[in-house]
Amino acid sequence: MDNTIVECIFDIQFESDYVVENFLSIVSSIDGFENIIKLPLHQVPEVIRKNDPNLKFQPLYEITSTQNKEYKITLGDNVIGIAILKSYTSWSKSFFPQIEKIFTSILSKGKINSIKRRGLRYVDFLEGENIFLNEKIKVLI
Repeated sequence: MDNTIVECIFDIQFESDYVVENFLSIVSSIDGFENIIKLPLHQVPEVIRKNDPNLKFQPLYEITSTQNKEYKITLGDNVIGIAILKSYTSWSKSFFPQIEKIFTSILSKGKINSIKRRGLRYVDFLEGENIFLNEKIKVLI
């Protein structure tokens, strides 16, 4: 079976006394991450974003690199994430070295007061028939 992982995202949610724009200069100094795109949530007033629990940890910017086209960084007032854009091969080969580089650069600046959550998400895409047709699955919560 081919690799079904189409996207892998690692992010941290944090508290900080700084605004998101303070982190843009840090990120842009890493591997040429200079292509900054404002996401639609950026248009929502800051006071609303920071006080709405559904918006507080959402990204405001997407940043890509001209030198390193394999990854993108997402950045918000209280969140920073990195997503792999190329074919995911393994945690240690294709993803962890870049995560370590980016988060070490950001965390070393002392602008983050506390980390609230670390997250890792994989998005898979399976083609063809219903993959659950002949499977026996039991889901418990």
